[in-house]
Amino acid sequence: MTSFRAGVWAIALRKTVKAVPWGIAIAIAITTLIFQFSCLAPKPNKVRKGIPLVPVKNTGELFKKTKETNFVVESLRGVATISVSSAGEDFKVTEIILAKRPGFLRLESLGPLGQTILFLATNNKRIYIYSPMENRFYFGLASKKNLSMIIPLPFKSTDIVEIIQGKIDLSKYFPLKMSFDLQNEQYHLTLSPEDRSRGMAFLTVDARTFYTTEMKLYDRGNNLIIDGRFSKFRKVGKHIFPMKLKYRVPKNSVFVNIEINYDEIKLNTPIEESRFSMTPPRGVTEIDIDKAIINFDRTPVN
Repeated sequence: MTSFRAGVWAIALRKTVKAVPWGIAIAIAITTLIFQFSCLAPKPNKVRKGIPLVPVKNTGELFKKTKETNFVVESLRGVATISVSSAGEDFKVTEIILAKRPGFLRLESLGPLGQTILFLATNNKRIYIYSPMENRFYFGLASKKNLSMIIPLPFKSTDIVEIIQGKIDLSKYFPLKMSFDLQNEQYHLTLSPEDRSRGMAFLTVDARTFYTTEMKLYDRGNNLIIDGRFSKFRKVGKHIFPMKLKYRVPKNSVFVNIEINYDEIKLNTPIEESRFSMTPPRGVTEIDIDKAIINFDRTPVN
């Protein structure tokens, strides 16, 4: 899967600007390379200093205040720089992002000259990938396997839409316990899922604003599936939104590090569902990724 992603992006960039070295690029967003997280403990992710600490009486009150700031986004339009690094891949790309709950996602990846070099769309049932530089149109089921060919996250499209927002839907969890870290001015909130196919969630909440600054999600086997940190909170319309998102995702005994930096964003604006499906342009090579094996050079093998 990684080789397919590498090939699609490398050939697109090499055809655009010959001086651009061989690399890998994905369809989720972009401007600066992210280096692997240090094994040392990270510095506290403090948000604001100009307002007082807000004490809470119990776990239920903290959960309520956190839900008020961790609002559910129905739709998102944005331009972002996404950087990805791991032991086997290292790339960055600028993305135009359309996302709509529950699992509608469209990404347009821009090349060095601002032209679109890759399209991805999914309506939570099918996935469509169009590479103008290769003149190829890939299609198949919106499975975790097919999504991971372009987006290096082992999740369904419904989960990816939430991750792009830098939050989870707290209505799917209930609070278990809390603690207060006075030195770092943070609350720690432990959540249990209503859906038993999910695992526990652990949130770090700023004690002044109740913004969620860190998030760890586990599967039902208590294995870490994603570790996120959020910063650069900005008011967007009526809401506060983290413009910088950093994730660590375990993969094959190492971590994939993903950083999303939003440059522009609009929340809860109407997006037609037709934007999340695609038809192949005339004359392109069509490839069913559920029936083809993709070689390193992206040549389908029957």
